[in-house]
Amino acid sequence: MTRIHCEHRVLVQTALLTAIIFVLPPITDAAKVAAQSRLTGIAAVVNSDPVTRRDLEMRLRMVIVSSGLPPDQSTIRRIRPQVLRNLIEDNLKLQEAKNRNVSVSPVELGAAMSEIERRNGMRPGRMLQLLKENKIDRATLDTQLSADLSWAKLVGAQIRRSSITEEMIDERISRIESGKGKPEFLVSEIFVPFDLGGSGGDANKLIADLVGQIRGGADFGSLARTFSQSTSSAQGGNLGWVRAEQLDPAIGTALPGMKTGDIAGPIRAADGFYILQLRNRRVSRGLAADPVTVELQQVFLPLPPNPSQSAIDSARASLNRIGSAASSCTELDEQGKELGAPQSGRLSNVNPSSLEAQIRGAIENLRTGQASQPIQSGGGMVLLMVCDRQSPSSEEELRQRVAAELTRERAELISRRLLRNLWRQAVIDPR
Repeated sequence: MTRIHCEHRVLVQTALLTAIIFVLPPITDAAKVAAQSRLTGIAAVVNSDPVTRRDLEMRLRMVIVSSGLPPDQSTIRRIRPQVLRNLIEDNLKLQEAKNRNVSVSPVELGAAMSEIERRNGMRPGRMLQLLKENKIDRATLDTQLSADLSWAKLVGAQIRRSSITEEMIDERISRIESGKGKPEFLVSEIFVPFDLGGSGGDANKLIADLVGQIRGGADFGSLARTFSQSTSSAQGGNLGWVRAEQLDPAIGTALPGMKTGDIAGPIRAADGFYILQLRNRRVSRGLAADPVTVELQQVFLPLPPNPSQSAIDSARASLNRIGSAASSCTELDEQGKELGAPQSGRLSNVNPSSLEAQIRGAIENLRTGQASQPIQSGGGMVLLMVCDRQSPSSEEELRQRVAAELTRERAELISRRLLRNLWRQAVIDPR
């Protein structure tokens, strides 16, 4: 069924995104700090497999570079327990994948590396160059990618055995409709689970330190990508628009009293500690159809202050001339460049309702590739052409979006359950 393929693609994309790091320029202080540390010996043993001190130091260096944390000994001491825990968890994932004959090929690793470069606007090969500049072993990133990709395959197999049904989609659609008129919150999260391998104090210390870093100006999204143990970490902790009753009661209770931009936490919930960032709030519209969006090409000729009628007529004539000569947005773009209109260009994903009435009226009945009449607006004269129109989603597309949302939620639950079982069954010896 096509929906199963869609679900698997969502999981693989999530795994790729989880490994994406937003690399900063080389920081020599971090290299000096790491060089002063012992790079030999064992940091932990995970079911008889060693995690070396070099493994830990390399991962620490990558975390510091990618998150923009201060590269000093104080920072390293604070984050070392959680970074070691992440390394142990990667080993558990890889061990479980091996036990179930799940592997990641060199081709898949290469594709994941290319995806990181593409999403961060890097040229091919830049990722390896940055690792080298920061004296980070390539194996450090390869291990993280392999753990994430193999784990996505394991979770994906679990989801396929308990697929999303049409009844589940109907129930979610009904719940969304029943929430119409209720407040919704645009929320980002950082989640750190209780330390299943120890006393639990490490998780509490880390989450409190992260709150301090955020309040001190650190980027929430970067810290979420590095430290959060939720699948939302792939999107910098972004949960999207949610209602309070959709979340753990401890979290949902905190949201109504928050203002836009507020940070809340640490919040102790059923499965770990959370930090919340409220980015916006609104009243739910239920399953309102997506608006029609248009892609426009514009040619804009500025007019002088208090323009004379002759200046207006001249600009209008110039735009009429190129509008009648162009039958596509590409041609109109070329005509605009020849005319010397520097403020011209393409406007994508425009909601017509957001435009001023005069411009909205000028484009609403245009067919694709047809130029509008020149319009005096914004200190100049503008000519518009519709390049493309995107119609509202069909009912089937709506159901696919709901199915994808349910799949992400199912993936989160399955991932946490599997990891919890692995931790409980593991023999772990931190050194």
